[in-house]
Amino acid sequence: MQTIDQDDAFSIKTYHNIPEDDIEQQNIDFWLIVGDKTFLGSAFTLANIQYLMTKDNRTGESAFGTYFWASDMIILKEMTVECLVKAIRNILNDQSLNIGEIFTQVANNP
Repeated sequence: MQTIDQDDAFSIKTYHNIPEDDIEQQNIDFWLIVGDKTFLGSAFTLANIQYLMTKDNRTGESAFGTYFWASDMIILKEMTVECLVKAIRNILNDQSLNIGEIFTQVANNP
């Protein structure tokens, strides 16, 4: 597991690198550590969701690509560390949002 970003407010860890060559067609699972709490999340791009639904249409999954769902998901404009960090920072700073309603809190830090 690697830390892909860390500051005084939070850190983001993942098992994967975010590829720099195709910033639209990616998704990533991550752990968000805020203080002593850890949350599990997934980030997708719209292009990646379209790709997955097209694939499911061919394979028969998800009623032949009729739907897509993922728990603990956010959709990013592009799959870069900078975009993910900007989104997380905004979520944490937005008083109208509750991080525990967006991502699932897990028991242990990764």
